[in-house]
Amino acid sequence: MDALGSVTLVSNQTTVLFSGIPSTYTHLQVRGIIKLAESGTSDNWATFTMNGASTNSHQLQSNGSATNGQNLNSWFADIPQSGVTPFGVFVIDILDYSNTNKNKTWRSLNGFDNNGGGYVQFTSGFVSDTTAISYITFGSRSGSGLATGSTFALYGIK
Repeated sequence: MDALGSVTLVSNQTTVLFSGIPSTYTHLQVRGIIKLAESGTSDNWATFTMNGASTNSHQLQSNGSATNGQNLNSWFADIPQSGVTPFGVFVIDILDYSNTNKNKTWRSLNGFDNNGGGYVQFTSGFVSDTTAISYITFGSRSGSGLATGSTFALYGIK
């Protein structure tokens, strides 16, 4: 596993971009500590695209007392808004990202704790495109962006 880049936000930003991703690895992994820039006190969805393409995704979520699942569109994690104390955490694996004979698939494990009111989630998805992934963009469903202190790290796995 090789570090390919990292970003820590010193102010709120609408998006975070990893570009120029080399095609010399088998898989990619992105790890993050994240909060949305919305001023609310609940949570909302963080998003990501690969090569600008939206992903088709499915999510299974539990809050410790109930479990639910749903279909999503480019959303990968239910993340706290800036009015909530904790940051959320996530790990995304993008499998065979440089293989031009396969559609791109990914999986994410993520969650946060808000004094017993958080979530743990498993999300997976795909992009129906065989183009090698050269850039990834992160943002928020509402468009409010990502909060100061959010950190993203990209790794290549051989």
